[in-house]
Amino acid sequence: MSEAPVFSDPATIIERASDERLDRVGMTASVLCAVHCAAGAAIAAAVPAARVIESEWVERLFVVVSIAVASLALRRGVALHRDRRVYIALGVGAVVLVAGRVFEFSSERAELLTSLVGASALVVAHVFNIRALRRCCADCGRR
Repeated sequence: MSEAPVFSDPATIIERASDERLDRVGMTASVLCAVHCAAGAAIAAAVPAARVIESEWVERLFVVVSIAVASLALRRGVALHRDRRVYIALGVGAVVLVAGRVFEFSSERAELLTSLVGASALVVAHVFNIRALRRCCADCGRR
Protein backbone atom coordinates (compact mmCIF):
# COMPACT_ATOMS: atom_id res chain seq x y z
CA MET A 1 0.00 0.00 0.00
CA SER A 2 1.47 3.36 -0.96
CA GLU A 3 1.81 6.16 1.50
CA ALA A 4 -0.38 9.22 0.98
CA PRO A 5 1.53 12.27 -0.25
CA VAL A 6 2.20 15.01 2.25
CA PHE A 7 0.40 18.11 1.05
CA SER A 8 -0.08 19.96 4.29
CA ASP A 9 3.39 20.08 5.79
CA PRO A 10 3.77 23.81 6.59
CA ALA A 11 7.58 23.65 6.62
CA THR A 12 7.60 22.19 3.10
CA ILE A 13 5.16 24.81 1.81
CA ILE A 14 7.19 27.65 3.33
CA GLU A 15 10.49 26.22 2.04
CA ARG A 16 9.19 25.88 -1.52
CA ALA A 17 7.61 29.34 -1.48
CA SER A 18 10.85 30.77 -0.15
CA ASP A 19 12.86 29.05 -2.91
CA GLU A 20 10.57 30.42 -5.62
CA ARG A 21 10.62 33.90 -4.06
CA LEU A 22 14.40 33.89 -4.08
CA ASP A 23 14.37 32.85 -7.75
CA ARG A 24 11.93 35.67 -8.53
CA VAL A 25 14.17 38.18 -6.71
CA GLY A 26 17.10 36.86 -8.72
CA MET A 27 15.20 37.15 -12.00
CA THR A 28 14.22 40.70 -11.12
CA ALA A 29 17.84 41.60 -10.34
CA SER A 30 18.98 40.10 -13.64
CA VAL A 31 16.28 41.89 -15.63
CA LEU A 32 17.09 45.20 -13.91
CA CYS A 33 20.75 44.62 -14.76
CA ALA A 34 19.83 44.14 -18.43
CA VAL A 35 17.51 47.17 -18.45
CA HIS A 36 20.22 49.25 -16.80
CA CYS A 37 22.68 48.26 -19.50
CA ALA A 38 20.18 48.78 -22.32
CA ALA A 39 18.61 52.03 -21.19
CA GLY A 40 21.09 53.46 -18.71
CA ALA A 41 22.84 55.76 -21.18
CA ALA A 42 19.56 57.09 -22.55
CA ILE A 43 18.18 57.74 -19.08
CA ALA A 44 21.39 59.45 -17.97
CA ALA A 45 21.36 61.66 -21.08
CA ALA A 46 17.70 62.60 -20.61
CA VAL A 47 17.91 63.16 -16.86
CA PRO A 48 21.29 64.63 -15.84
CA ALA A 49 20.61 63.89 -12.15
CA ALA A 50 20.44 60.18 -13.06
CA ARG A 51 24.06 60.05 -14.26
CA VAL A 52 24.94 57.98 -11.21
CA ILE A 53 23.30 54.95 -12.87
CA GLU A 54 26.01 55.04 -15.52
CA SER A 55 28.84 54.80 -12.99
CA GLU A 56 31.08 51.76 -12.93
CA TRP A 57 30.26 50.90 -9.29
CA VAL A 58 26.51 50.68 -10.10
CA GLU A 59 27.24 48.30 -12.97
CA ARG A 60 29.44 46.16 -10.74
CA LEU A 61 26.78 46.19 -8.03
CA PHE A 62 24.14 44.89 -10.46
CA VAL A 63 26.47 42.11 -11.60
CA VAL A 64 27.47 41.08 -8.07
CA VAL A 65 23.90 41.10 -6.72
CA SER A 66 22.55 39.20 -9.74
CA ILE A 67 25.20 36.48 -9.50
CA ALA A 68 25.04 36.24 -5.68
CA VAL A 69 21.26 35.86 -5.54
CA ALA A 70 21.33 33.38 -8.41
CA SER A 71 24.04 31.33 -6.73
CA LEU A 72 22.12 31.15 -3.47
CA ALA A 73 18.75 30.35 -5.05
CA LEU A 74 20.12 27.79 -7.46
CA ARG A 75 22.28 26.03 -4.87
CA ARG A 76 19.24 25.53 -2.65
CA GLY A 77 17.16 24.34 -5.60
CA VAL A 78 19.71 21.88 -6.95
CA ALA A 79 20.06 20.39 -3.46
CA LEU A 80 16.38 19.43 -3.72
CA HIS A 81 15.87 18.57 -7.39
CA ARG A 82 19.40 17.61 -8.53
CA ASP A 83 18.93 19.15 -11.99
CA ARG A 84 22.40 20.40 -12.85
CA ARG A 85 21.29 22.29 -15.99
CA VAL A 86 20.64 25.28 -13.78
CA TYR A 87 24.36 25.37 -12.91
CA ILE A 88 25.25 25.43 -16.60
CA ALA A 89 22.99 28.43 -17.21
CA LEU A 90 24.34 30.10 -14.04
CA GLY A 91 27.92 29.50 -15.17
CA VAL A 92 27.32 30.89 -18.65
CA GLY A 93 25.54 33.95 -17.26
CA ALA A 94 28.16 34.65 -14.61
CA VAL A 95 31.11 34.22 -16.99
CA VAL A 96 29.55 36.44 -19.65
CA LEU A 97 28.57 39.17 -17.14
CA VAL A 98 31.99 39.19 -15.49
CA ALA A 99 33.75 39.14 -18.86
CA GLY A 100 31.64 42.12 -19.89
CA ARG A 101 32.93 44.07 -16.89
CA VAL A 102 36.56 42.89 -17.05
CA PHE A 103 37.35 43.25 -20.75
CA GLU A 104 37.39 46.63 -22.41
CA PHE A 105 35.15 46.50 -25.45
CA SER A 106 35.70 48.74 -28.43
CA SER A 107 31.99 49.43 -28.81
CA GLU A 108 29.02 49.99 -26.56
CA ARG A 109 27.14 47.49 -28.67
CA ALA A 110 29.49 44.67 -27.67
CA GLU A 111 29.23 45.66 -24.01
CA LEU A 112 25.44 45.78 -24.25
CA LEU A 113 25.34 42.39 -25.96
CA THR A 114 27.42 40.71 -23.24
CA SER A 115 25.25 42.24 -20.54
CA LEU A 116 22.02 41.14 -22.20
CA VAL A 117 23.30 37.61 -22.88
CA GLY A 118 24.65 37.22 -19.34
CA ALA A 119 21.52 38.55 -17.65
CA SER A 120 19.32 36.41 -19.91
CA ALA A 121 21.30 33.29 -19.02
CA LEU A 122 20.74 34.03 -15.32
CA VAL A 123 17.00 34.45 -15.92
CA VAL A 124 16.98 31.11 -17.78
CA ALA A 125 18.78 29.49 -14.83
CA HIS A 126 16.07 30.76 -12.46
CA VAL A 127 13.32 29.51 -14.78
CA PHE A 128 14.98 26.08 -14.97
CA ASN A 129 15.24 26.06 -11.18
CA ILE A 130 11.59 26.97 -10.60
CA ARG A 131 10.40 24.35 -13.09
CA ALA A 132 12.66 21.68 -11.60
CA LEU A 133 11.48 22.53 -8.08
CA ARG A 134 7.85 22.25 -9.15
CA ARG A 135 8.52 18.96 -10.94
CA CYS A 136 10.45 17.62 -7.96
CA CYS A 137 7.75 18.60 -5.48
CA ALA A 138 5.03 17.12 -7.72
CA ASP A 139 6.96 13.84 -8.03
CA CYS A 140 7.52 13.46 -4.32
CA GLY A 141 4.08 14.75 -3.30
CA ARG A 142 5.32 18.00 -1.78
CA ARG A 143 3.42 21.18 -2.53
